[in-house]
Amino acid sequence: SLFFDFTHKMFNDKKKILYDFNFIIITPSQWLLDRVKQSFLSSKKIIVIHNGVDTNIFKIKRNNSLIENLQIINKKIVLTAAPDILSDSKGGQYVVNIAKRKMNENIIFIILGVKGIKDIQKKGNIIYSPLINNKVELSNYYNIADLFVICSKKETFSMTCAESLSCGTRVVGYKSGAPETIFNNKYASFVEYGNENLLNELINQKININYDRETIRKYAMDHFSLIQMTKQYDKIYGIGEQKEFG
Repeated sequence: SLFFDFTHKMFNDKKKILYDFNFIIITPSQWLLDRVKQSFLSSKKIIVIHNGVDTNIFKIKRNNSLIENLQIINKKIVLTAAPDILSDSKGGQYVVNIAKRKMNENIIFIILGVKGIKDIQKKGNIIYSPLINNKVELSNYYNIADLFVICSKKETFSMTCAESLSCGTRVVGYKSGAPETIFNNKYASFVEYGNENLLNELINQKININYDRETIRKYAMDHFSLIQMTKQYDKIYGIGEQKEFG
């Protein structure tokens, strides 16, 4: 505000209105729930329901034509994707730095969501692409990848991790809040944020290990599908809950 700052007043107004209002708070992760518990909304009922992925789109379906078009046949592929991926908040530059370390290795790094470019650009062992909004096309990229990397500073869930796992592709990345508490198992591994050496080592460990994509997909469908999400919301907004909170 240039002259008058109403932030404090607006905060108190919201607090007064919401404190006596009867509602349920739903967060996509325990990490975010814990932060809500630290606010004036801590007395409210808070429930975790993970975001749901359309597993009819994000599924295992190998697209060899995409590999041929990108001219990356017989290469190991590391993928990262986010809007404005090279921004500080999304951390794509870390992937670029690691790729430069691996110029002489049989690995191609694909970076989706580069701001300011209109077409795919290939520089050395890095393929830069603008943001892909078509979900089917995005699924094709997850499918050709051997690893998906996430380097965000903070995430309250991470749809890209869930989408990648739904396509049977393992995840590695930095700890950024929610992802390491949701996906952290044999299908996803995380290291301390900003530690480029540890992330590089993690990629080295995971990139050459053979794994069953169908098993990973089943895990994703059991935990992060639209069907699972809808079932949990239905329990809240169903007849029984309406009587209690309606």
